[in-house]
Amino acid sequence: MNKKHLKLICIIFAVICVLSACSSNKFERGTWEGIDYVNRFLGLKLQLKPGWNRISDDAVAEIAGANTEKSICDLCINDTNTGSRIIITVENLAEYEGYEDLNEKQYLDIIKQNLLNNGGQQYLYKTDIQAMLADEKYEVMAASIEESNIMQVFCARRIGNYMCLVNGTYNKAYESYFYSIFDSFEKP
Repeated sequence: MNKKHLKLICIIFAVICVLSACSSNKFERGTWEGIDYVNRFLGLKLQLKPGWNRISDDAVAEIAGANTEKSICDLCINDTNTGSRIIITVENLAEYEGYEDLNEKQYLDIIKQNLLNNGGQQYLYKTDIQAMLADEKYEVMAASIEESNIMQVFCARRIGNYMCLVNGTYNKAYESYFYSIFDSFEKP
């Protein structure tokens, strides 16, 4: 093998390494340092405001079940004084047969159907909303429970094979308080 061939093979190998590093789109969980949450994969950063608390991974596992390869609860915070809560879940759509090409609107429709099938509560919905969260566009569905002041907002964004869902629940009486933290997500 001459020097030209060896040089060409080295260049091709280097290009393959760079491309495979760029296409590595595997989810990584966010980290906490004190009151600061950062998830570089999702492009989200949040600093807890007074009154808000991080719910431990163990407590989340008790509520939602253990994290799996399919679905991971990456952040769960609440304010016990107002009943407000924000949860970020990430689902690997490649792990669900038939969901590989699901877009954000279709994903929110599935959530809506699950809420409708819940049987207990009657919800009112607002769909076809888009919002910016940390400078990224999310599809949004707002839901309110009839004859109640409980509001929910579901913000979905697809990142590669993953669907990021930022779900907030709050009492309408505390709406501006809730959005003061919800709107404070920024890029890391």
